Amino acid sequence: MSDENKKQQKIANSFSRYAQRILPRTEYSDKALADLEQGYEDLLQQGLLSELEVMLVEGAQEDSSIRACAIDRIIGAKIDPLTRLPNKPFFDQYMLKVMKNISENFEAYKEDGLDVAILFSDLNSFKEINDIHGHATGDMVLQHLAEVWRGVVRNQMSDHDAFSSSEHRSLNDIENRALMGRDFLSRWAGDEFAVIVPYPVNEISTDDISQRFKDALALKSYQVKYENGAAEEISLQASIGSLSIVNEMDKYLQEHDKQAADLCGDDFDQLRQRILEAVDRNMYAAKREMKKHKFNLATQAVVLGEGLEWQQVMDYQAQLSANSAALQGIACDASVDDDGGVSISLQYSEVFQPK
Repeated sequence: MSDENKKQQKIANSFSRYAQRILPRTEYSDKALADLEQGYEDLLQQGLLSELEVMLVEGAQEDSSIRACAIDRIIGAKIDPLTRLPNKPFFDQYMLKVMKNISENFEAYKEDGLDVAILFSDLNSFKEINDIHGHATGDMVLQHLAEVWRGVVRNQMSDHDAFSSSEHRSLNDIENRALMGRDFLSRWAGDEFAVIVPYPVNEISTDDISQRFKDALALKSYQVKYENGAAEEISLQASIGSLSIVNEMDKYLQEHDKQAADLCGDDFDQLRQRILEAVDRNMYAAKREMKKHKFNLATQAVVLGEGLEWQQVMDYQAQLSANSAALQGIACDASVDDDGGVSISLQYSEVFQPK
């Protein structure tokens, strides 16, 4: 056994003793054990575990109960229980890894035309879904959205065989190779989701990436089922803001007259905050634009009212009614007089402010 292997074995033994002291002995079913092991392997292969977390689990491998408890604690701290997506603290951890990877390979990113987009999304009219259908339905809508967008992101790395044996399970190897091979989808908070997407700048833009998520959601409405057997389709829309991390880092370097390789902890903290605030602004700008679009739709119903057939008027009103929550006070009213004439009126209040 080499000196390096002896050192690793000594560390593993120390963590094994530590794990047995701090973790309770918990009974898990065979299925629960299998699910935990699968979850651990997924996180490991995607480079989403710290070195200490890996050591804690591997150090408890001789006691299946302690090992399962260690995995359970780790997954519980990283995964949102409702959507089963990474949570906000996990997203923050991953984003820092991405920024460090970019800073260490900054020139290569620019020369090779590589970038990483960060996306923030907000589900439109989610409050109204909760108010009308209840919070249980709201939770199911969030689960539905998470499932739809799982089908959009690239979750798998291109080379799994490289991690099939323990000698290749170096954290650094996994991290560096995983960052450009997968997207990272997380539940940020409430009905807001955040995504990190590596992409080639000469083939696609951040707007194209945002549209890909919007299109997927537009094709997958959520069906509410009632106790009487009736069902109702809820069309879902999201406002999405996006930003290039490489471009934002480039601006930061120029403003502070620094080289990417010289960035330190304080720089990453400032850069992270700057990126998150900027992409959040972009998301709310997208939300305002969507509200203006719906306002224009309502205006068209009034302007074209005299030339509309009655069914067309009803179709307009139905569309406006479906969007009334997002319109926040915009209402279209239609009526027919005794001679068959159509009268349409529009009432609105000044809105267009982010929630």
